Amino acid sequence: MSVKGDLRRAFRQRRRDKINRAAADAAIARRVLDSSAYGQAKVLLGYAALPEEIQTDGVLRLALAEGKALYLPRCLNDAGQMAFYRVQALEDLESGSFGVREPSLAALQYNMDLDGQALCLVPGLCFDNKGYRLGYGKGYYDRFLAKFRGATLGLCYNDFLQDCLPVGDYDLPVQQIATEDRVFAVEQGAAYE
Repeated sequence: MSVKGDLRRAFRQRRRDKINRAAADAAIARRVLDSSAYGQAKVLLGYAALPEEIQTDGVLRLALAEGKALYLPRCLNDAGQMAFYRVQALEDLESGSFGVREPSLAALQYNMDLDGQALCLVPGLCFDNKGYRLGYGKGYYDRFLAKFRGATLGLCYNDFLQDCLPVGDYDLPVQQIATEDRVFAVEQGAAYE
């Protein structure tokens, strides 16, 4: 088994066992909403959380209420390709790949020309202090973030923040991380020797 695979299993179990997740999720949401990155964004690329992920519905609903353009991801194939589509109401989402609530393919697709106005919320099982994340191993976000030029904010529980994670050739760090206690910028250009 790979080191990343072992870590994924361990953090999935830790997340299922986490006590007071609702309070932690609410604290992270408050940090996101109070962040300058969120305040400056006219466009929010969010995600509709799975039950065991950090919940984002409150942030997404507020973004819509504030008039921000909201886009959520849709998996396009099993080869790790995803695109973001405009969402007008969370109730319009449909069950898609991996049981994730996704926008309709008929919705307006995100245009990279909006990157300068956009903040992308990035999920992960855990993050490290340099902004690298351990995802689910399919590479959807890595492929998207390789092209995205807007602001990125990873969502992570305090006790899931690591000093160092294994990093592959295609792994890209986020610019900031939001935990229950703070939002902090990671060291840009940081890489492991």
